Amino acid sequence: MHQQAKLFSLTDKHEQDAILQALSHFVSLRSLADENFECTWHDTFDWRLFAAKQQLTSRPHHQGYVATLIEKGKKVEQASVSGIFPSFANRLPAVSLAEKVQKHTKNRALLPMLTLEGTVRRWEIVDESGQPALELQVLQLTAESARTEQHTSLNTLLQLLPLKKRSNDFSQNFFTIVNGLQSTKSLPVDGLFATGAAATGLVPGDYQPWQPSGLDPQVPATKAIKDMIDHCLSVMQRNQQGIEEMLDVEFLHDYRIALRRIRALMKNFAPWFGSGGQKLEGELQWLGRRTGLVRDMDVFLEKLDILQATLPKELQEKLMPVKVHLWQRRDRGYAMLRRLFSSHRYRNLTAILTDCRLPEQREGDAEPVSIGQAATDTIDTAWQRLRKKGRRLSSRSADRDIHALRIAVKKYRYLVEHLRNLFPREFANLKRFKKIQNSLGRFNDASVQAQALEEMTRRLARSNDPSLLGTFQAIGYIQASLHQQQDEYRQQFFQQWKQLAQHMKRA
Repeated sequence: MHQQAKLFSLTDKHEQDAILQALSHFVSLRSLADENFECTWHDTFDWRLFAAKQQLTSRPHHQGYVATLIEKGKKVEQASVSGIFPSFANRLPAVSLAEKVQKHTKNRALLPMLTLEGTVRRWEIVDESGQPALELQVLQLTAESARTEQHTSLNTLLQLLPLKKRSNDFSQNFFTIVNGLQSTKSLPVDGLFATGAAATGLVPGDYQPWQPSGLDPQVPATKAIKDMIDHCLSVMQRNQQGIEEMLDVEFLHDYRIALRRIRALMKNFAPWFGSGGQKLEGELQWLGRRTGLVRDMDVFLEKLDILQATLPKELQEKLMPVKVHLWQRRDRGYAMLRRLFSSHRYRNLTAILTDCRLPEQREGDAEPVSIGQAATDTIDTAWQRLRKKGRRLSSRSADRDIHALRIAVKKYRYLVEHLRNLFPREFANLKRFKKIQNSLGRFNDASVQAQALEEMTRRLARSNDPSLLGTFQAIGYIQASLHQQQDEYRQQFFQQWKQLAQHMKRA
């Protein structure tokens, strides 16, 4: 079995010459040419590769980079990248590498999380037979993290790289010798990344869009509700820069989920927000509408690529005017959001959410209520409200009525997720709600997209351009597909809703 590289930190940078002198008593060291070192670790904003126990690195090479995927300290894929390092996994040049990375990153952008650069002094170590067995490296590096905006020098590092498989015993003995030196400290397999991250204050996995579990049922409801709002607001704020820079579509997605969670809390715990709650909800609704318009464009453009592939080959390119129109609308939408984030109205809204002080108790309560007590009533009320909306629907219900139920399902789901450790049975049932929400979400997307295409058809028709005939045909195909999908999702929803109602009744 091939030995992995070993990394050590020198507790005193002035000891490196003394250590090299000591090691020369045990082995023969042959000096090699010094090298420059530069390595960048890439991951998504929400650390999807880190969660999958993988690392994606890039090192400059000629006119591009060498991309390496590492899993548990071992290289599993490597490929050369020409020019600029790609921002998305599907643009990596090697199919195998791209597939392995995209399996976890999906449509999230690859961001440079940490860069180490500096110089490497190198020696070759030969074994008893006189053959090269190890390469000894002394690294003097600085670490920089764009995420934390920190730049710092690291302790001197010593790295041992095995050069051949048959030197295992020799290598292991040498590792033991180095590890026994007083001035060295052994580092883990991912030591380079871990050392650089610690030095720059980078915390892998620090982004958590969900409220941490473990809510104490005895905590006053006022404090628990405010803590949940604060967490959602922090998620919104952390995603704001990614939205402004249009890094990927998931920043706006996570932002909107956090916004909807705040609105769900306000809806379900309305008595704690008093008379000012209605005005605050109006402002949150305004923000939801503005961000929703842009999110619809993101979703439509992703869906359109799939729909385009189903068109007759001669019509696929005819869809380009539609895509150009949507790209332009999305760009204008993101420009609008950048203006919105710098507006007085938005700053005032976030300040109100940050500083809001909820009353110690609801009107009519003799004393403050715990979140456990408040949540029991709230969960029951939310479920009864949701069930009532569901009973009103039929297979002939209007799209707006189905959309209203979709919103109610979301609010119930978000409430249960906030309170999941207090209501484990309801949380266990959320898989069924997620299926319904997915069906309703796809139904709503198809409805919105069909309406957008109708509007676009009218706009294009006003140009009286005969070259757009193929575009109208392509739109017609897609509209037919969307209407068919609506019917399928509608039927799927009613079947899932019936099964859910029966399950909840038995439970």
